[in-house]
Amino acid sequence: SDVVVQKTPYTFDCSVPELFAPLMVGASLVVLKQGGHLEPVYVAQEIARLIGAILSEHATLQKKLAQLKALPTVAEDIRSQCAELLPKDFILAMPFERLTHFPRYLKAAQLRIDKLRADPVRDARLAKEFDTLRKPWERELQARRKSGTPDPWLEDFRWMLEELRVALFAQELRTPAPVSIKRLQKAWESRQRQ
Repeated sequence: SDVVVQKTPYTFDCSVPELFAPLMVGASLVVLKQGGHLEPVYVAQEIARLIGAILSEHATLQKKLAQLKALPTVAEDIRSQCAELLPKDFILAMPFERLTHFPRYLKAAQLRIDKLRADPVRDARLAKEFDTLRKPWERELQARRKSGTPDPWLEDFRWMLEELRVALFAQELRTPAPVSIKRLQKAWESRQRQ
């Protein structure tokens, strides 16, 4: 999972291939003001703005979770998701391009709670489908951690699972690439055969 920082002027003659090609393969785009890359303070402000958005979405989610006492299983699932996304050192531990997706992940969890009230049966069905992928991934991840043999593919799969949560529980927020239970199941099974 390489990180590439690319400085590209956004004039038409060079912007089309240089700006859109990375987006087509799932890269994140951060647009700075002209000359902003030369100003460390400005770059720091953009990072702070993103962290502020993450913390704001997290605070809103925590308020909604506090009202979810009648459905403790869902509340625990969302709390577990938050704990994975936002460990104490998340700002340092997570690559910037991953952090750019965090407000959407947290917003998706909020929308899940909103939709849950209208159709708890649907939420339970989707959560069960999601667990068919999450549980084997968690078992494999734990086994790798115990053996001391990290697997970058498992890290990538983790982010596919986060995108799947968005696709299942908050489709209106969209995902950068198509993702579904079938697609992830196929990816998991093809990895297991290798």
